[in-house]
Amino acid sequence: MEKFFKNRQWLWAAMGAIGIFLISSFSIRHQHFVSDLGGFLGCLLLVGAYLGFNWSKIKQHDVKTIASMKLILVLVAILIVLEAVQQLLG
Repeated sequence: MEKFFKNRQWLWAAMGAIGIFLISSFSIRHQHFVSDLGGFLGCLLLVGAYLGFNWSKIKQHDVKTIASMKLILVLVAILIVLEAVQQLLG
């Protein structure tokens, strides 16, 4: 248990849990994708938690971890762009 708190695993787990809770604010209503600031914050917290859990692998330049991190960042960017376009057009 001491190692758990020393390595900040609890922080990354809490960030991930809060991120998942906030991402639930993304919804589909009447065939439209709807979100608010909470959804964006949830995505950022989830990405931050992933970074925190895998920081040692990223520092060691693990190819698979870096590729999955890039994929996650691209997906979050797509969500943000789609929401911005929806706000501008609708």
